[in-house]
Amino acid sequence: PPRSTLFPYTTLFRSGSIIITNRYEDKKQLLHRLMRYDSSCKVLKPKAYVAEMQEMIANTLKNYE
Repeated sequence: PPRSTLFPYTTLFRSGSIIITNRYEDKKQLLHRLMRYDSSCKVLKPKAYVAEMQEMIANTLKNYE
């Protein structure tokens, strides 16, 4: 069971995992916010969000080539 609720649609589990369920935040805004979590974040679904996150990461890495 969850240990606490941090923000609406965000749950922290005893294991240290955080699950964010998004229903109202703009997709672009959400993905930019999730980028702040670096490699600690994994977008699971929907597939379109996963693909867009992959594209954002690839474009960011191009800045360092």
